Amino acid sequence: MDNCGLQRIPEIVKELKSLEGLIFTRNLLKTLPQWIGNSTQLKHLDVSNNQLEDLPDSIGNLKNLKKLVLSNNKLKRLPESIGNLRKLESLFIQNNKITNLPESVGKLQTLKRLWISANFLKSLPASIRSLEMLTELNISDNQLDALPKSIGLLSSLKFLIMGENPIRELSSSINHLESLQTLSMGGIDESAWNLSDYMKKKVRIYK
Repeated sequence: MDNCGLQRIPEIVKELKSLEGLIFTRNLLKTLPQWIGNSTQLKHLDVSNNQLEDLPDSIGNLKNLKKLVLSNNKLKRLPESIGNLRKLESLFIQNNKITNLPESVGKLQTLKRLWISANFLKSLPASIRSLEMLTELNISDNQLDALPKSIGLLSSLKFLIMGENPIRELSSSINHLESLQTLSMGGIDESAWNLSDYMKKKVRIYK
């Protein structure tokens, strides 16, 4: 349901036990009901462009969820239970007010796309090294002044978008990203890149 002025998800939804997709975009939602966690067949949940300020812990009960879209809300944090979404492949959280990611993010071992641009991140959790299937990481337009050395362990990463951050120096571990194809570093001074000559030739770099 798109652009309907809804302030809450209708109760009737919790009776739809076989529901696989739920889209409530461009409404006025401030929170999700606790019972959302009972919709265990959900594979796709899109509540972007609302006024969400928090998420219920029960969201971690959505064991079959593959795509979660939370972009353009007012979220300040994600619950630790987010790490229970063991089938999640895509997590989109752009344009919120998030200052840090929970360590439990590292449990999302099927995650392929993590987009968290335009937030207030000051650091990434060390557990990010466990995201071995991650192919896309967008952390642009945050407040990051460094990346963890463990970033170099993301062996499947193809696209790293990290521009518009106050990064002073990149760890040389970035040179270990053997699958990397595209690196976007707009607004980051070249003196901070710390890229090997091999990486400069191998990877498409946008600045």
